[in-house]
Amino acid sequence: MIGLARDQRILLPVAGAHLTEMAPVAGRRRRDLAATILGLCRGWQMQNPVRVRGQEFAASMLGQDPVAADVFTLEPGVLFTQGPAPPAPMPGAPPDLAEILTRVIAISALYSAMLEDEPVDMGEGKAAAERWATNFPQLAMYMREQRMSAEHARINARARLIADQGEDIARAADHAGVTQKRFAEWLADEFPEDLARMPYVGRLGEVLYLRLRNADDKWEAHDLNDMNFLCAAAAYADVTVGEKKTIEYLRRVEPQVCPGLTALLTAQRGCRGFVGPGGSAVTNVTILVGSQSPSRKPNHNRTTTERRALLSSSEPTRLGGVPQDPPGGVSR
Repeated sequence: MIGLARDQRILLPVAGAHLTEMAPVAGRRRRDLAATILGLCRGWQMQNPVRVRGQEFAASMLGQDPVAADVFTLEPGVLFTQGPAPPAPMPGAPPDLAEILTRVIAISALYSAMLEDEPVDMGEGKAAAERWATNFPQLAMYMREQRMSAEHARINARARLIADQGEDIARAADHAGVTQKRFAEWLADEFPEDLARMPYVGRLGEVLYLRLRNADDKWEAHDLNDMNFLCAAAAYADVTVGEKKTIEYLRRVEPQVCPGLTALLTAQRGCRGFVGPGGSAVTNVTILVGSQSPSRKPNHNRTTTERRALLSSSEPTRLGGVPQDPPGGVSR
């Protein structure tokens, strides 16, 4: 995989989840891991899922195709929910200087933060993720005790999704400029149907539904990152790499959501674990080379046959998900 990335045959974009997961790492191991991630991404970044779902929500409210654009991009400041403010224009400077400064500042800040020897205190963030995770088991147990039908379970899961995404939905409505009346109509009448057309949020909703139907499922703090980043990657990347549990849920929901990725890969050493369309085994990673151009918006209306045919093209494939082991045995 690393060889393919260095040969520029696939893209390994960096994501915000990579930064939070490596935050507690310190010293040489941190430097080695950061240098590997930064070297392999070649500047490509995955937009923060908050930004991606904001685009999907806003497009849906406006009656447009609820698909986000440029989820994998070279634009600065997209790793987090809010990017750095562009520097103030310099009197008499060329018009393009502000953009250049913005890119230089973003790149320098990212490299400096990732290569810093000292670990980052994630206590507050971890506590927030743990509080988030504690909200789901009680609902799952209630649904089991009530012997809830699939239809009512979906209603409850959708309501929980709306509650979880409430602030993002409100921001999307404000950004789209919809009236309160239009927002109420969309939420009550259109959102349930449009949810299945949203590549990322649709997958998130389906995974949430399956997990809430299993009251024995254990919810943990890291599920916050896994569910959001991997659902977004599965919707827009050509291959998604992740931990086994979430990848298995994503495989199960594929028949229920709009077409997205080409293959799913569990986070194992080497190239084991690739599964192609329809569950077929993929033994040679090079056949995955060549899906959508990084600068082109994904076409979620493609048929399975059309997506399989894309595997033989010569354009680079994006590989989204968790970072794999770099040379020297340094693991994430």
